[in-house]
Amino acid sequence: MTDQIKMAIKDLQLSNYAWDLDELMDQDYIEAHPLYKLIDAIHLYDKVILYFLLYNSLLRVLPCWEVTCLEKRPRQILMALKRFLRDQNNGDLVLLDYSQRTEPCVYDSGHCELEAASDAIANAVLYVLKKHPEYAAFSVSMVEISFEHIFIDDGFEQWFFDYAIPISFEKRYMTLNELSKFAIDDYSIIAYENIYLALCS
Repeated sequence: MTDQIKMAIKDLQLSNYAWDLDELMDQDYIEAHPLYKLIDAIHLYDKVILYFLLYNSLLRVLPCWEVTCLEKRPRQILMALKRFLRDQNNGDLVLLDYSQRTEPCVYDSGHCELEAASDAIANAVLYVLKKHPEYAAFSVSMVEISFEHIFIDDGFEQWFFDYAIPISFEKRYMTLNELSKFAIDDYSIIAYENIYLALCS
């Protein structure tokens, strides 16, 4: 891990910025944001590390979708991303047009986590296909936003710094204990067990 990446991690930890980034924002604002700077630093250092960081973060956010929606497309996309990590081949992602967001089963202000989780997955696929770091930053941003609306006490940001980043630098899948660390909601704990068996083993 380079000194630049270590500094970017520290800057994001100390920042008062909300982790809120999307394609409608001014490009100068996006590129000045501490989350973007961290993602860009990892992107320049080793894209495979960033692939793992996105994949691990999406595993964490999947229960935010599945607690409400029965649609399995998000899980299928993660399976395709796992194949990509294994084979470094994006054929499945292009063929199945997984860069398009999955429409939530509910549209109302009480279910903002659904749109955020769907956008997180779509932006991760866009990063794999286009290799533009802003898509990776948008993906992580949307994961964090999901946890502002559901499973609020599951400690996503602490998990991101303490587990997602270090494990992604090891270029490996998470253990069940690592994936579910800090989770306290009964549903999310059970969901992580199911997700681990399907997508990590």
